[in-house]
Amino acid sequence: MSVPKKNLPIHEVKKFISNYKNNYLIEDELLDYYKEYGKEKNYEFFYNIFEFQKKKLFLPYTLDKNNNFDYFGMPINFFYDDNISIFSNDLKKFFKKLKIDSEINFKFKIKKNLNSLQLLLSEIKKNEEIYEESTIDLNLKNEEIFKQFSKGHRYEINRKTRLKYKIIDWTNYKKDQILEMMKLHESVANKKTRSKKSWIINENMIQNKKGFLIFVSDNGKVISSSFFFMNNFSSIYFSSCTIRDYFSKTGITHKTIWYAIKYLKENNCKYLDLGRSKTYHVSHENIKERNIEKFKHSFGGIKNLYLQTSSMNKIFEN
Repeated sequence: MSVPKKNLPIHEVKKFISNYKNNYLIEDELLDYYKEYGKEKNYEFFYNIFEFQKKKLFLPYTLDKNNNFDYFGMPINFFYDDNISIFSNDLKKFFKKLKIDSEINFKFKIKKNLNSLQLLLSEIKKNEEIYEESTIDLNLKNEEIFKQFSKGHRYEINRKTRLKYKIIDWTNYKKDQILEMMKLHESVANKKTRSKKSWIINENMIQNKKGFLIFVSDNGKVISSSFFFMNNFSSIYFSSCTIRDYFSKTGITHKTIWYAIKYLKENNCKYLDLGRSKTYHVSHENIKERNIEKFKHSFGGIKNLYLQTSSMNKIFEN
């Protein structure tokens, strides 16, 4: 029997999840960030733990003021140690009991490998997506990681420029430095991109050893900034902004990620999550997003396949 739980301490949740270190969705600092970022929607955070034959499934979710069921506006994720189908009856009863009017989008890892992709694509429906996410394995040696990069990426990283790269973490961070990135972000976007408080939460991450910045300067002027979230196990390439005139001339982001990889290895991180890196089927085409995906895909790394769907039946088929 599953009992909904609301706003309990995350350290209590982690007791139920064997691989919680790599589950960024349940880090306290990220939950704070998501809550602030979507504040106008008044998200309430809940989670459920399903148990069957000593196996556990963890389901975090939110409800907003319009009773939308998702995860801070993102698709629902399932975390489990074994085959998800063993929880099928409990999950179906749970969603039926919720009586949510709107369509629920689920995201889950596909156990089938990329060789099965053609079959998956032939079965996909109009509003479903299949995509992969890239993760850099930091357990490898630097030269092994570098070899996986595309020829173009390797060239950009090796190209000499006058630009200076500086890593800022808890050891050398000065109060309000994150606001330099905020101002650059707003200047590049020509608008306010998110609340100041959400940037202060990023500052708290750095001060709590859960994040770091990389500033890129040209003659003392910051022209690019990137923020990486990290815990004791893994890291996320969180956000980045670069003055457009520089973006097309030099491989700034290529080198930034390479500096981040070397920093994370020195700090015993095991993986760097680059996020979505290739979409095989998407319901709505977006050229800018496709170019970002192509950039991330060219770093090589571990490729995991995901399906975003509203079909409960598809969840149990994979």
